[in-house]
Amino acid sequence: MNGQETTTTSPFPSPGEESKFSLTTTTTGELVVRHGSSLSLMSQVCAFLANPVQDDAFNYVDPTADHHKWARRGMQLYYAAVVDSADPTNILCALRAATQGIMVDATTDAKKRQRSQRQRFLIDYVYTAPTSRDKGIAGLLVRQVLELAQNGTTCYVLSTEDSSDDTIDSATAAPPESFQQPLAVLLAQSPASSGAQLSLCLRTLATLIRNAMAADDTDDRKKCKIRINNAQVHKRVFAVGKDAAMQLLQACGFELEVDDDGDAALHYHSSSSQASWLEAGIAQLEEKATTNA
Repeated sequence: MNGQETTTTSPFPSPGEESKFSLTTTTTGELVVRHGSSLSLMSQVCAFLANPVQDDAFNYVDPTADHHKWARRGMQLYYAAVVDSADPTNILCALRAATQGIMVDATTDAKKRQRSQRQRFLIDYVYTAPTSRDKGIAGLLVRQVLELAQNGTTCYVLSTEDSSDDTIDSATAAPPESFQQPLAVLLAQSPASSGAQLSLCLRTLATLIRNAMAADDTDDRKKCKIRINNAQVHKRVFAVGKDAAMQLLQACGFELEVDDDGDAALHYHSSSSQASWLEAGIAQLEEKATTNA
C-alpha cells in the first residue's frame, strides 16, 4: 500500500497513501500539492523540513521517534508538499500535521468513524523554501488543507516558519492568560523543585487533560474526574504547586465540585471556547516538561 496513489471521494488519502490536487497562485500559476502519508512523501517532506540550511526546530526532531510519540496519542502524521509541476521531488513549501479521525481506510464506515473519536487536525510545522517566499504559497496551502479538514473537525495551527500571512496567524489558537499565568508560576518553582519533579508535574498535567478530553468524547465521566486527595496526584502535581496546578486545570475546563461521598474533585466539562486551544496547551506543557527534564 505504501507509496501508492489513490483516487477516493474522501478529501484525505487512506493511511500510507498519497494523492494530489492543484494549487493556483497569482504569482506562480498552477502548482501541484502532494498530500497524505506515503513513505515516499513522508521521507521527502521530513528531509525538506530538516534541511541544515534552514534554522528550524524540525532539525532537532527524530522523525521515527516523533511518529511513535504521536501514535501513542492515537494520532497519525499527515504531510502536504507544494511541488514544481515539472519535478514532483522539488518541494517549494511543506507542512506537517498530527491528525485524529481524518485519515482512515476507505472501507471505514463514516458513521462508525464519527462515533469512535473526535476529529482533530493540528498543523505543527510549515516551511517555505527561501526562493519561494513572498508569493503567498504557505498561506494558500494552509487555507486549502484546513478547508479539506474542517468538516466537523477541530483545527489548530501551532507553528509556522517565515510567514506573515494573516490567515495563518488567525488560525493559531494560543492558550489564554488564565492558562499561561499558573503555568508561569509552576515554572518559577524550579529552584525549589528538581527539574525531574517539575517535568513529571507538567507531563502528568498534560496526561490528565488529554485523558479527560478523550473520556469526555465517550461520556466516561469517571475518567473526567481528578480527586483532590489522590496520593499520586499530590505526589506528581500538587507537591510542585497546588494552587497554580488547580488554576491551570480549571482554565482547561475542570470545575471543583464536592462528590456525594464528601470528597472534593475536579470534574472536566468541555466547552467550545476551550476546544480551540487545549491541544496547544497540552503541547506547551509537554514541551516545557522536556526542556525542564
